[in-house]
Amino acid sequence: MGYAKLSTSNGEDVLEKIWLGYDTFGDCCSIGVSRRRPQEDPPNGSCFSVGVLHGSMNSCEDFDGAEPPPAVELKVMDRHVVMNNEILKVTLAKPEGYVTRIKYSGMKNVLQNNQEHDRGYWDIVCGQPTLKNGVFRLRATNFSIITQNESQVELSFSNTWDPNSEDYFSKSVPLKVDIRYIMLSGRPGFYAYAIFEREEKWPALYVDQLRIAFKLGMKK
Repeated sequence: MGYAKLSTSNGEDVLEKIWLGYDTFGDCCSIGVSRRRPQEDPPNGSCFSVGVLHGSMNSCEDFDGAEPPPAVELKVMDRHVVMNNEILKVTLAKPEGYVTRIKYSGMKNVLQNNQEHDRGYWDIVCGQPTLKNGVFRLRATNFSIITQNESQVELSFSNTWDPNSEDYFSKSVPLKVDIRYIMLSGRPGFYAYAIFEREEKWPALYVDQLRIAFKLGMKK
């Protein structure tokens, strides 16, 4: 069971559609939301978030009277970050934030063995009022650790709009993006959410769709 939520900082109801399913190629599990496009111009500054959670957010505190589960381990390398709670192991590209490997239940990787940016990722359908919408794959440029203890690890992969950047996403989408991944001890899954923010003086932007996608391997 999972849910997705999309809301603005002023409480505006912008959620139009939530889905969980496969794309037309039948190999991509995706969870996403669609946003209603307002008739008026967007507000001068806005912030909204979307999250995807599976299972309970409680950690080892649920195990009263029983031996607590193994601690969550975090390994940070030059180009990758690994979260491991001994139930599953998740590898993420650093600093981009792509999910490159999910090791679970004897499977070395439940994702496809294609290029790392094309396994697990976020994307956004957006555009400016006078321009046609485009699809952009979120690509972070900064990595940081939000929380690290025995029961929980939370990681941040962020990016800020820069019209002078050589990176296509950074110069094309006027947003601050902060992608978060969480792993808890004793839980057979991981959690993801993203925060999107537009500064007051930045160009206007319509966001029609947000999605997190996982391209699953064909062999189970």
